[in-house]
Amino acid sequence: MKTPYPSTNVIVLNEDCFVLYERLISERYQPLLLNMANVTNPGGRYRTDDGAQEENLFRRSDYYQSLDEQVADD
Repeated sequence: MKTPYPSTNVIVLNEDCFVLYERLISERYQPLLLNMANVTNPGGRYRTDDGAQEENLFRRSDYYQSLDEQVADD
């Protein structure tokens, strides 16, 4: 099977995922942002003040619109 890239690097850093993602984009990398998803409650509890990674992804992007029918219908 032919892969799209000759090699892939995996790096784990203890940094804010959005800040790091934007920095890597500005440095011309093609990063992947992994959503540490909640299998039973998509989006986690993004409407509350939960601070998990998935909730932050939803609050800091337009990702919540994919699950929030009220917003999607407006």
